[in-house]
Amino acid sequence: MKKITLKDKLLITGIVSIPIIAIVLAITTYSLIFRSSGSTTLSIVVLVFIIVFALVFEVLKKKKDRKEKANFWEIGEMTFPAYREEFCDFYKSYLGGPKMFVTRHARLLKDADSFAPKKLKPIDIFYLFADSKKLVKVVDWRGEENKGEIEEFIDQLLTRENTWTNVSKLRVCLNAENRSGNFIVDLFKAVDIDLKVIGRRLVFFELGGDAYVYTVIDSKTASQVIKQSGGALYGVEKLH
Repeated sequence: MKKITLKDKLLITGIVSIPIIAIVLAITTYSLIFRSSGSTTLSIVVLVFIIVFALVFEVLKKKKDRKEKANFWEIGEMTFPAYREEFCDFYKSYLGGPKMFVTRHARLLKDADSFAPKKLKPIDIFYLFADSKKLVKVVDWRGEENKGEIEEFIDQLLTRENTWTNVSKLRVCLNAENRSGNFIVDLFKAVDIDLKVIGRRLVFFELGGDAYVYTVIDSKTASQVIKQSGGALYGVEKLH
């Protein structure tokens, strides 16, 4: 018999308790609308409908959350193959609940104070792990703080000096005086073109802020994780 793993359990629909909000809503509706009318049958039907609707909504939401969490486990394993065991351990602590995660990673969360421990999403965990391993870079929406920092980060990440043909052409054509506000987007697209030559791609994290958060992985894996992430990860084609 196949052993049920934690990832498998995430995909199994369990028994969901009735949300408190459904009970409150149902009782309120019953009290305000139907108590005075005396329509007992109708009131019961509406009461049941409200509870069933709330239950279905809650079940679908939890199922979606479980699927998203399972997806990001797989995405992490594909994206960080050199850190697979560490990522799995890190992600398990997240699945264990906020208390476990905060206890085990208090120092990490202290440095990343923009994240609310009790509201962490899978993409947040994905980013926190990548950041702890220096596998991700953040660039302000206005552009680089230091010229060439994007190429420098990628060279260090890939442990090699890359040939930045398209990036160099762009930098020569657009000096600091005549750059438009869209320069950083053009720069990322030029970087991505140069990376494709060596079978790599830029992958960006959707964290809800206005900064560009990115890493570099092989092209095949990039396509897979972007598709599987449901919009939480994306490529340069989404930049504008």
